Amino acid sequence: MAYIVTGGAGFVGSNMVKKLNEKGIEEIIIIDSYGDEKMKNLLGLKFCDFVDYKDGIDKVSSYLKTTKNPEGFFHIGANADVLVYDPKVMMNENYEFSKMYCKYADDNEIPFVYASSSAVYGNGSKQCVGSKTEEPHNTYAWSKWLFDQYTQAHASCFKSKVIGFRFFNVFGWGEFHKGKNANIVYRFYQFMKDKKCIDLFNKQIIRDHIWVEDVAEVLYQAMLREDVSTGIYNLGGMHPISHREVADIVINTMMEEGLIPFGDTESYIKLIDMPEELKEKFRDPQTAIRWLFAGFTLLCLLAAIVSAILYGWTASDVCEGLGRICTQSGQTVKSYFDSSYGGFGGTFLNAALVCAVCLGLFCLPGSKPDGVSVLAFFLTAGFCFWGTTILNIWFSFAGVLLYCLVMKKKPGAMANAFLFSTGLAPLITEMLFRYPGEAWHGFTGLGIVLALAVGIFIGFIFPAVLPHSPQMHKGYDLYNAAVPIGLLAFFLRSLLYKIFTPAPPASENVGLADSFVPVSVGFCLVVFALAVVWGLALGGGKDYGRLLRDSGYNVDYGAKYGSGAAILNFGVYGLFIVLYYLLVGAKWNAATLGCVFCMVCCCYKGSHPANVWPIMVGYVAASYAAKFVCGLTGAEHTLMANAQAIVIGLCFANGLSPVTGVYGWLAGVVFGMIHYTFVTCVPLLHGAFCLYNGGFTAAFTCFLFIPVLEHFCKTKKERKELRARK
Repeated sequence: MAYIVTGGAGFVGSNMVKKLNEKGIEEIIIIDSYGDEKMKNLLGLKFCDFVDYKDGIDKVSSYLKTTKNPEGFFHIGANADVLVYDPKVMMNENYEFSKMYCKYADDNEIPFVYASSSAVYGNGSKQCVGSKTEEPHNTYAWSKWLFDQYTQAHASCFKSKVIGFRFFNVFGWGEFHKGKNANIVYRFYQFMKDKKCIDLFNKQIIRDHIWVEDVAEVLYQAMLREDVSTGIYNLGGMHPISHREVADIVINTMMEEGLIPFGDTESYIKLIDMPEELKEKFRDPQTAIRWLFAGFTLLCLLAAIVSAILYGWTASDVCEGLGRICTQSGQTVKSYFDSSYGGFGGTFLNAALVCAVCLGLFCLPGSKPDGVSVLAFFLTAGFCFWGTTILNIWFSFAGVLLYCLVMKKKPGAMANAFLFSTGLAPLITEMLFRYPGEAWHGFTGLGIVLALAVGIFIGFIFPAVLPHSPQMHKGYDLYNAAVPIGLLAFFLRSLLYKIFTPAPPASENVGLADSFVPVSVGFCLVVFALAVVWGLALGGGKDYGRLLRDSGYNVDYGAKYGSGAAILNFGVYGLFIVLYYLLVGAKWNAATLGCVFCMVCCCYKGSHPANVWPIMVGYVAASYAAKFVCGLTGAEHTLMANAQAIVIGLCFANGLSPVTGVYGWLAGVVFGMIHYTFVTCVPLLHGAFCLYNGGFTAAFTCFLFIPVLEHFCKTKKERKELRARK
């Protein structure tokens, strides 16, 4: 009855083999790679076989199938070099091999205990198993996080227990072969031994440490004890200390052992700057995201000032334009550039004010802006040009704030929810000024009460419903918040306008026929050109090619590829959208400008030019196909196959980009065509009050057709593997 230990010649793995030997177990199969230094860890240990995983996943799998009566599986081996620049290598060794090992253990119905990593928490101050505290910031962390997600998704199907431990900083005997990847306790000892001083970065770094023999004992007990069930657990010492404190301990211990002369520990410490290579890999992406938000807010304010000067508007004119934006119906699509609304100055001022509020939320304690935050911010910013105002955002904000008070959450930690709750902002405007009658009104007591009640309901319910959204679209709709917002709009429209009062008259599509090319295109070119320059300055160019090859499924580009590559994608993707709109002949009104930013908001979470172009092609193809068929039959073409309809509909269809990334360009084209057929019909459900109509449509598209893809089609990866086997 054999135990299998991957990484058995490594640091933790060899200590695991040692622990098994101490328990009287010698029938152990070690899976690792050959190396002169780490093989020394095996001296004095008892085991029955050694398998080199470098022979490839197929050969290792074939070997395991020949193993008779396995007793348990300890999966500890991993590529732990956090500076690996080839994600394919890291993912293959840490993710694909892990899935194969887990499947083997499950097929043989034996316990599977594996090593995850605290790296999945990134630089977060809290380390709790759960998506809200998990912020992988490099390829190694992503590889560990992905396998954690895999085991959690299949937990209910496993025939035996599968237990993952997120190791914090393990130290002890057996690290001499790890070089720069060794624990700092060992590295500080080597520094003192080699050059009689310890180099410390001039930045406080705090880590939790645990003795390697304690780790081995925990893993052994988890394997045997019935009261330890399937799941993921943190494994650390529970007493985090700074690198400086560790250095002091190492220095004092060596002085007590007579290895170095007694003296002031300060004399043995040398403070150094963090190398640029490490700064790029470990830099907190949150600061870059906040600067991105701040920069866009400032550009909106500058655009308001410049446009007012160029077109002869006074400050009073701009404020009056802002007032008209806030007080007129927001139902259906509008262009705030229209003179009957806000004009250029009022529109850009509205955007600047809303974005400033959003920026403030991401500066609150507890806020940790990430890729979802980028999506939320620019989605809200985009709708500042045709749906969201500095007035109608506060009512749903009140609901989210109430949720924070009831659930004892920090408002900063719920910043994304605050922004997404504005997806029903047009309904709030209707409550304020036009409900329940048809005529326009100013502020009324009833209107304020209704708006506040509806806003609080939306904001309070939304955070509870949002986590269930991926169950509908399986992660293939990047506009995840569109599902709960769309359903809430459906419910509220039914309640308010079908039960209590008749449906309101549809508002006119104001200003959509107008085109303001210099203002709209000029603003876009400034924003995206600056982003390209900034992204290149941050070193994003070297990683951008890999980002373009990413499927876009369940990813945060900022965390995975660095802020430079993500910001560069923001710029390049934005210019790509602008070029597309110019080619299809879009009218550059405020709604079009808003659509650009509603599309580019996904630049951190899954969209890039390489996985979006098929959806664009699908949209254009569907438009002309519909027009052609209607021409043959003599039917009226109700879908408005024109450039502007393509622009508005496509605004959220790019959220289906993971479909292209996972299944290929043809799937992207087909899904784009399907989305086109849905998008003008879905407003019948929510009465045109849901700003996220296209994202809601994308969810329906996924709900209906992702199961078809999964049933009949293979992913790009599966097709590649099949070709390789042939």
